[in-house]
Amino acid sequence: MKRIHFIAPFLASGAALQGQQPIKMTSPAFKNNEKIPLAYVHTHCGGKNEIPTIQWSQPPSATKTLVLIMDDPNGRDEQGNPWVHWLVFNIPATSVGIDATTDLTGLGAIQGRNSWGKNSYGGPCPPIGSGVHNYQFTLYALDNKLTIAPTATDAQVREAMQDHVVASSVLIGRYERK
Repeated sequence: MKRIHFIAPFLASGAALQGQQPIKMTSPAFKNNEKIPLAYVHTHCGGKNEIPTIQWSQPPSATKTLVLIMDDPNGRDEQGNPWVHWLVFNIPATSVGIDATTDLTGLGAIQGRNSWGKNSYGGPCPPIGSGVHNYQFTLYALDNKLTIAPTATDAQVREAMQDHVVASSVLIGRYERK
């Protein structure tokens, strides 16, 4: 299945539609473009596979739900798409963050399928010697709620989001396995 790229340049890096405030994303676990600590790295790579705390500012008023996608554009799946580590959709617009204690189901949010075929977080775990990988946590503010199955993949979520993104923001964490 081909990955669908649809986010216009004006929606990158925290941008919003005209008249709307952009979303700002941060993490107390790591600063933008800095190393992701070992606690958040996959157990296969010696980490604890804990979900890092991700925080964001209040999204634009037109927001109905949020989507959070963590992927690795340096890592690829069998179809050549960026490796998806975490996929959460239908996060309530009132939410301003996620951490390891967040009850996503209780919020009505759904974890879609990552590239391992699991509905869960999978921390960084690049191949040994493949250099530094940039893990993108991208938050999308949508003007609707997605009506797709919990088994939805990244491509299916992106297709369902098309024409409904009112703002987006990116937080990048870096990790290298030597």
